[in-house]
Amino acid sequence: MNSNSMVRRAVAAVATALVVAGVVTAGMWLGGRERASAAEIKTRCLRALRVGRSWKARVTETETGSDGTESVMKRDVVVHGPDAYRVTMTERDERGRDVVSTTLRVGTTLYMRRVEPDGSVVLRVTSGVPPELGVMMDNVVGEMVSSVVDSARLRQVRRENVRGRPAYKLETAPEHYVWVDESIGLPLKEQILSDGKVNHEVDVDSIDINATIASGELGAASLGPASRTETEDLGFRPTDGPPAARRHVGFCPLVVPLPTGFSAGVQGYIDPQAAVGGGSYIASFERGTEGVLVTQMRRDGLDGAVGIASDERETGGPGQLQVSVDGRPAVFFPDTTAPRLQFAVGDVLLTIEGPLSMQDMLALAEKVH
Repeated sequence: MNSNSMVRRAVAAVATALVVAGVVTAGMWLGGRERASAAEIKTRCLRALRVGRSWKARVTETETGSDGTESVMKRDVVVHGPDAYRVTMTERDERGRDVVSTTLRVGTTLYMRRVEPDGSVVLRVTSGVPPELGVMMDNVVGEMVSSVVDSARLRQVRRENVRGRPAYKLETAPEHYVWVDESIGLPLKEQILSDGKVNHEVDVDSIDINATIASGELGAASLGPASRTETEDLGFRPTDGPPAARRHVGFCPLVVPLPTGFSAGVQGYIDPQAAVGGGSYIASFERGTEGVLVTQMRRDGLDGAVGIASDERETGGPGQLQVSVDGRPAVFFPDTTAPRLQFAVGDVLLTIEGPLSMQDMLALAEKVH
């Protein structure tokens, strides 16, 4: 798991993924031909990852070099939500010794523990980590889901069995294949080929999308002692609401109402002294395992403009749409897994991110005050 990837970026749109919502019945076949469309499988795959309140998986990832040498990584993934997850990875070093590393998130603290081949243990503790949406996708299972739902040319190849389980074999890109389980809707296997030879393979050895997580399994105490500890503070501080954050971030954050069907989650600010580019205010909303994030930042000179035209990283992606909020210019990024809407109110730039349609985001933005 790439623990430095804290926020998902915009990629590609899938129109049907926001409508169908996983109503496909596994094993629907007509005349020996697959009846489930690629778009329906995309939707089921994404929904299956989101709806499991807690889930566990064991995964083996194999890389094959041009000389035929194989490197193997094994991962144990435990997820209980955006602020409670654990990924343990075991890999071999150049001397053939196992190296174990664990990433654990507990609330706003991220732990990275690595057991070196000589037995020493390094623990990196990052506190003040802001709320995020990426946990469901930011692991080896989520990455396979992303390759399916973000594919612009997804094609169903055939129906095959993977370790005795019926699965759809999908081509997500040239020489890139993912097998999706018919019944649970999640990937079981992935292969990336080069000139017809497999150089990357991921096998989901086991997965439980309704797992029971024992008390303490996602606790910091389960990591054990360390030989050396390194600390870092990203500056996120929980607070009671926008007025309480005003004196810290230098502006009074706007009030964003609850999206329909969501409840209030974590809210707080990023300390300007710990952040690059100044402080910001963040509020999260929750609906089951789904979440919406609203981030507010002050930028001088916006004067109601969208305020991101100079940011080529944000405006250079595919599929972005120019829209408006109360007559003010805005930009919508139709990411399949976490669409985003950015607009400015005065000198405050707002970003709404989460599994909402463009229409729902615009309706929410109209109520900001």
